[in-house]
Amino acid sequence: MSVSTTQALGVCEAKLYKADRKKPNTSAFDMSAASIYYLDDNGDAEFLSSHGDVYKLLKDENVLEALTAFIEPRFIIVTCGWASPLGNDEEDVRPSQHAQRRRVRLSLAVDDKNIISVIRFKDDKGNPQTETNGSGTLADECRELYNQVITNKKAGK
Repeated sequence: MSVSTTQALGVCEAKLYKADRKKPNTSAFDMSAASIYYLDDNGDAEFLSSHGDVYKLLKDENVLEALTAFIEPRFIIVTCGWASPLGNDEEDVRPSQHAQRRRVRLSLAVDDKNIISVIRFKDDKGNPQTETNGSGTLADECRELYNQVITNKKAGK
């Protein structure tokens, strides 16, 4: 039975979060590298690669090749960072330097129609927030990778 990307992401994010919490000497909010996974219809993830810089991970030729091999190239990125409130007087301050910063874990799924994200804040771990209208630089780079995968598939690569 096929499920939506939103449903698959919800299942997958919960599994990956639980697994990362169990790793010794680490935190699910302090990952040393961003990771990319193939996301199947059941919410299971197949690890593809990781990198300390999420943007370099999305430009990795090996990731592009791996995703091109799947019939449905749906994928999930998991990364951690800092978030800060929007629309305040400190807009020029980086989130990691902001007085009201919060540690965040972001899982972002991409398919042919959507960019969906699940955001968990370290200070509110039990209340993940799902957004179905992914936007911003990371979402743009994820969409670019997806489009490259489709271009490769059409070219028979």
